[in-house]
Amino acid sequence: MFEHHGWVLEPGQQYMHQAAARIVDTYGSVQAFEAHFLAEGRK
Repeated sequence: MFEHHGWVLEPGQQYMHQAAARIVDTYGSVQAFEAHFLAEGRK
């Protein structure tokens, strides 16, 4: 997911601690993120 979006972790950052904030910054909410990829899967 991080590679797909071009998200880079800074030294000392962990994926689990950064994922939710990056998702919200990009998609507006975790629910919008889920809906986006559910829609992508239907194409």
